[in-house]
Amino acid sequence: MALASGELRGPLSFPGQQAEILAGRLRLTPRTGRSAGKAGPRLNSFRAALSIPGETLVPDGRVLSTELRRLDQGSELGGGCTAVIDASSVSALGVRFRRPGDQFRPLGLRGSKKLQDFFVDRKVPRDRRDATPLVVDADDRIVWVAGHVIAEDFRVGPGTRDVVILKLRGEGF
Repeated sequence: MALASGELRGPLSFPGQQAEILAGRLRLTPRTGRSAGKAGPRLNSFRAALSIPGETLVPDGRVLSTELRRLDQGSELGGGCTAVIDASSVSALGVRFRRPGDQFRPLGLRGSKKLQDFFVDRKVPRDRRDATPLVVDADDRIVWVAGHVIAEDFRVGPGTRDVVILKLRGEGF
């Protein structure tokens, strides 16, 4: 009650649960054996190659699919759990979760931004930050923060002929 009324600051840990105020709401989540905000070894070490076209199972049960398409008037623009990127801007794609120090250039920004700051600005709950899949290129640059935004360097532009469509399906967002 003290947390909900603002008398105490969280997060507060209880046996098997954690309570905190996120975006003005009291949130109760199952407590795991790791500290809040730090990715466990399972997520930190996960990385899978994405074949185009193809589907990849993410450890939490969601599926990330890829498809190559010629850009035309009927191509979808993306948004939410779908992203459209310039196919010529990537040679190989992979999926992983966040790591300390990750940075990228969100669509529409001139400079780069720390992924952690991006999540804070977007008010992404702490427990979802570690579980948000990141599509990366062969150089480990962030291409898409799944469910949020693509990076400026991979946007569809006037010279784009082919696009890669990325879709994230399943529970978790």
